[in-house]
Amino acid sequence: TVIMIGGFFMINKILGLIALIYCISHFVILKISIKECVEKSMINSEAFHSVTAKILDIICNINSVKSFARLKHERVVLATTQNVAREATKTALLASERMKIKFSINSFLLAGVVFFTAQIILYKMVLPAQNVQ
Repeated sequence: TVIMIGGFFMINKILGLIALIYCISHFVILKISIKECVEKSMINSEAFHSVTAKILDIICNINSVKSFARLKHERVVLATTQNVAREATKTALLASERMKIKFSINSFLLAGVVFFTAQIILYKMVLPAQNVQ
């Protein structure tokens, strides 16, 4: 990253400044988005493990406990736990996708700004050369 920014500064100070702003914005987006993704991922993980534990509990109950257990009740508990896990998964995936969209927008804007700036720089270089002839 430092070499890229240094290379842009060697080519043109404006391009170097644009690259520096892009890198700073990239790291800011990363810092903000990662916190949200980690939180949502932890909730998703806990919900997934809860479903796994409920399934194992239903499958591995001892025979003496099975005789007192109500299958209908266990299915309701499992379905509720699965719904919670499903919602947690959706939330975690949405947070991840929002982060990807932010990075895509940031990269798209960088390309547009760099190309626009390069066109202006080239225009300024060509304009004096045309006046000389």
